[in-house]
Amino acid sequence: MSADLRVRDGVRRLVTADAGELLTLQLAAWVAEAHANATLAIPALHESVDDVRAQLDDPAWRIWGLVDDRRLLATVRTRLEGPDSAYVGRLAVVPDLRGCGLGSAMLRWAEADLPGDVRTVELVTGIRSTANHAFYRRHGYDQVGTDDEVGTALFRKRRGEAPQATWS
Repeated sequence: MSADLRVRDGVRRLVTADAGELLTLQLAAWVAEAHANATLAIPALHESVDDVRAQLDDPAWRIWGLVDDRRLLATVRTRLEGPDSAYVGRLAVVPDLRGCGLGSAMLRWAEADLPGDVRTVELVTGIRSTANHAFYRRHGYDQVGTDDEVGTALFRKRRGEAPQATWS
């Protein structure tokens, strides 16, 4: 089964009851980021299950997960930043399934779910996360800035005619 089909068939909006699974996935995923960036100063590594529950309850975020047999395999979240801009964050895949196309499929899912009038999508990743930089470039994002103090790189994608999606 292709990653896109798997995502289409198994992705759902995560809810408060998913907080433990989401926290487990983000801890597993961001350890690699900590190694790549030589820092533990990554917010996802310091959140509690209550923090994750609060994020899941925050109506500004749309947090998606790919669930297979009760296991959370991948996640991504989006938030509108303005009338024509959005933020994509916390794209993660369980370590044992990295490289299988799930991250690409989840990113495409997140972008397709954005309202049609969104023309600019931004995200950040670690400044030394060269594999992430290459991944986002392959998906049409350009690096437009860095924050050396925080250790992040800002990527932006300009969209033409965006696919129509429902935002509710």
